[in-house]
Amino acid sequence: MSVTINDLLFIFGTDIGEMLAGYGVWAYVIMFVIIFCEAGLVIVPFLPGDSMIFAAATLSVRQDSVLNVHLIVLLLSLAAFTGYILNYAIGSYIGPRVFKRNYKIISRNRLNQTRDYFKEHGARTIIYARFIPVVRTFAPFVAGVSEMQYKRFVLFNFLGGLAWVAIYAYSGYFLGNIPFVKNHFEMTILVVLIATLLPAAYAVLKQTRKKNVSTR
Repeated sequence: MSVTINDLLFIFGTDIGEMLAGYGVWAYVIMFVIIFCEAGLVIVPFLPGDSMIFAAATLSVRQDSVLNVHLIVLLLSLAAFTGYILNYAIGSYIGPRVFKRNYKIISRNRLNQTRDYFKEHGARTIIYARFIPVVRTFAPFVAGVSEMQYKRFVLFNFLGGLAWVAIYAYSGYFLGNIPFVKNHFEMTILVVLIATLLPAAYAVLKQTRKKNVSTR
């Protein structure tokens, strides 16, 4: 099987579902690599994690599909988990050098604030970040730079990655072949994304209120 540049244009908005359908079992490999890179490399935060998981799960309902929703959840959760491990490792490698050297373009005060934030709210952030495009790519890197406790990071990395993949995959599996959803795919993705962001938004509002009360 040869993959051309034109084939990979689905990353930038063409029909993800139809692209995956054309690759058969190789779709698992393609999806694993994309999720791993999105989670593990800060240079590619634009990869289509949410919509790809949803689309693949939608395809798995078809009788002629080689995709299985449970295998999608298993493999892509593993990709999300291991990608975050790599991203954290890169951040933890760079972090000590950032703190030791006085870079003019980096605020040492900001770095210290970030480190304190991850000590207090790191677990919640690692879980919520999974559901926010772009942010989910940078969260494990910042956790590594901030020297978030590794065992704590691994635990919430696992929980967040599994929840993220499972929510989008099973949403696609159970909802994706409803006519309305099929005809309004982009809007459905947006609704699912908003629904998954509500807990994070609530937590931010709650934290903001606490700060406002404490400063009065």
